[in-house]
Amino acid sequence: MANVPRARNNKSGAKGVSWHAAGQKWQAHIQKNRKHRYLGLFDTVEEAAAAYQEAAQRLHGVFAKH
Repeated sequence: MANVPRARNNKSGAKGVSWHAAGQKWQAHIQKNRKHRYLGLFDTVEEAAAAYQEAAQRLHGVFAKH
């Protein structure tokens, strides 16, 4: 399931990135072995997407999909 594409209803345009309304920032999160990992809050979608990509490469290796 690591290489599942971004959901069609994704509003951020980046996999693993969503808007955190309480913090008024973008948050990144990833899942591995049914365990959710919170990657943090970021000012821009690009920063959050970069954090997701780095974590995906580390956790999923060759199965990481953009």
